[in-house]
Amino acid sequence: MLQSDIDSQSIFAICQQTTPYMGHHIEGSVTLDLRNWSFLDIGQIVALAMMGKYFQSNGRSVDVIDNSAISGYLQRMDFFHYLGIPSQEKFQRHSGSGNFLELSEIDQSDNRTVLPSRLKEIVSSKSEVDPSLLSALEYSFGEIIDNVSTHSETPINGVVAAQFYPSKQFAEFCVGDLGVGIVSTLRNNPTYTALGDDALLLEAFEDGVGENTGTDFSKKGHGCGFGLAFAARLVEASGGQMWVVSRKQAAYFGKGIKKSCAGHFFPGTLICLRIPSNVRVLQSDVFRNGNDMPYLWTPTEGLIDDTECNDILW
Repeated sequence: MLQSDIDSQSIFAICQQTTPYMGHHIEGSVTLDLRNWSFLDIGQIVALAMMGKYFQSNGRSVDVIDNSAISGYLQRMDFFHYLGIPSQEKFQRHSGSGNFLELSEIDQSDNRTVLPSRLKEIVSSKSEVDPSLLSALEYSFGEIIDNVSTHSETPINGVVAAQFYPSKQFAEFCVGDLGVGIVSTLRNNPTYTALGDDALLLEAFEDGVGENTGTDFSKKGHGCGFGLAFAARLVEASGGQMWVVSRKQAAYFGKGIKKSCAGHFFPGTLICLRIPSNVRVLQSDVFRNGNDMPYLWTPTEGLIDDTECNDILW
């Protein structure tokens, strides 16, 4: 039985508790005991939902014990629906447009445009992000989402969700998959042979990091973006936060902070990003100059200057 009181509001609180649990419980039914949890943020909901899906994919039944403090929120974010667990709702549903994105599977051909557009809508309506950055932000979301299907080799659809928290003044975005992990993906490229696993995870947040080399963009593993690198710079510029757990490696990014974190595990990859809504972010804060935003993308225009894109990952 998995249970915890929250010692920190992030995916780390889930993945730290999961580490010993995953090691010693390999069969039988699973009960997620959430009675001691007074609050779950959107990243933790994604983590728990995908953990439940992982157990189910391995032939194990999953039950949830919750409490009134979080039950309605779990229902509204489609947590029970995602896991196929019956749950009686006692509220009237309304559109989450501009406020939240419930658990959404990354399985439709238009995910590359529809989901990033909804995420951008949340950020643009609630945060003081300069308009010139919104297209790049949408592109970043799209790249991170697209990499779930392009690189992760996940056997189950990935999931994305988002929420704006007015009392805390930030928007939170989380994407998860049950794939091979960022480090395993990058190991396909001999360029990174000398790097240890922790260093390689951090390397994934630099521009120009890719699974493959060469110019054959039809080859499996090629990408053409800078999703995580842009996200890391946005975190730095806005004073936001980002947590990443990919298999046995984890990392945290904050204002002036970029570090590996031991003692966490997730059977895939979780990326959780928080962007403050009360901080104005300018293009000049994120890019060194107005000309070094190399990859521009919109749903109608597609990629521009893709000949310069060299299998950039994540």
